[in-house]
Amino acid sequence: MTASGTPERQPKRRRLNNALVKLPDRTPDAEVSLDVDILILDYVTYQATTALLTDANSTPDDGKDSISAAHNLEITNAFLAMFKAQHSNYQVDDKLDFRILLLKFVTLCVRRMTRNASSPAPDALKALRVQNQQRAVAWIGSAERAPAHGRDVESFDQDLPRPLEDLERDRADVLNSLNAPAEDEAYEDAFYGTKASLALLDLLPLFMEVSAMRNRISESTLTLQWMELAGSFILQACLEMYCIRGASGSDAIDEAFAWGFRTDTSTATDDVREVDDMFESDHDEGEVQGWAEIKQRYLDELTTRSSDPSVSLVTHFENLAAKHPVAALHRKLLHFLNALNASMSPPVLAQLETGTLEGLTSEQTAEFIEDCGLPAGWPNVSV
Repeated sequence: MTASGTPERQPKRRRLNNALVKLPDRTPDAEVSLDVDILILDYVTYQATTALLTDANSTPDDGKDSISAAHNLEITNAFLAMFKAQHSNYQVDDKLDFRILLLKFVTLCVRRMTRNASSPAPDALKALRVQNQQRAVAWIGSAERAPAHGRDVESFDQDLPRPLEDLERDRADVLNSLNAPAEDEAYEDAFYGTKASLALLDLLPLFMEVSAMRNRISESTLTLQWMELAGSFILQACLEMYCIRGASGSDAIDEAFAWGFRTDTSTATDDVREVDDMFESDHDEGEVQGWAEIKQRYLDELTTRSSDPSVSLVTHFENLAAKHPVAALHRKLLHFLNALNASMSPPVLAQLETGTLEGLTSEQTAEFIEDCGLPAGWPNVSV
């Protein structure tokens, strides 16, 4: 404690580096097998992420290669399961760990609008939501810290949830704006916006986790551009809960906006603590400059209605949705995810496909390929 009675500021926490672990009892053949499996896992993870992003960035006129993206994802999932079974005591390094986490977020993000093999099982989705709610409750700590505390949110209980037909209309509008397949709400196969589908609110913690891990690896700090993206994500998560998924009350607001620096993270997991640390200033005590103002602005937009009594809460939501179209968030998010994917050096096997490894000349790369037992000119050889 300081002389003023406030808790003494502790050094900024850093997540332990997941260094490559070499097991002492591993035989030379096992060493080679592990090294090869790491190269393959790094490659297939990168290829699956790239294929999914390419598919998501295409337009209907481009002729989406969804089969290729799904195929790449199946290969990666199968190989990752095999890798975990064969090397259960091995911890991958930070870069590969990040690549796997990025693939997870990209997969859930770009495939959440339709029911598919990547859709979480009901039990897993329920557990995820409980975990996310518990994180928010722990971050808030007391009623006074709740984002909706002291705000006029009575109408969020009185005027919500919206009628089912209004929810169905808005679901169709969102699917159309995102060029997603239309659904017939009269049939049981309707998916987007139902409890069985992933909400933006479900994915928000994973977005924060991916961002925090990349920041730590690169030893960078939050930019205003990222803060605006995060604020937009939070706002759209709330609008989706009220306009598409039929939520009421202020719980969604409290969960969505419960992000930022906090001094007490003693009960947090490593992943949550890393996200909290991301918001800590490297120069001053407390939170990184700019985040509180940006978060406050989006919170004000969501909860502050026009003084005109004829403007209902639903009309307020419609005005917000027009000002902040969800399609714009998706474009910005895809740009961000593409940048994250490109921010890491391509896997060794992907580099070999181009004929040159980073830091080596073409001749040195050819020698490396030969040392690996591959034919000269690989991969451009006939087999």
